[in-house]
Amino acid sequence: MEGSPALMEREWPGIPSPVDAAHFYQGFVHFFKGNIHYTYDSKSRRVVSMGPANELLECKKSENKIDTEGR
Repeated sequence: MEGSPALMEREWPGIPSPVDAAHFYQGFVHFFKGNIHYTYDSKSRRVVSMGPANELLECKKSENKIDTEGR
């Protein structure tokens, strides 16, 4: 986007502001706010999916115990 700064709500409808991070990947803009991830389609100007960022990053809670003995 070129030109003067604009309000998030005007340029990216459906995305809450302020955001923590944004990244363009595979034709979509990915916004992060807290633990929520928004996938935004710039062509249709709408949010196409949203959910926990942990799912996107494939973060999983491990049941394995960490061996800290001997450290």
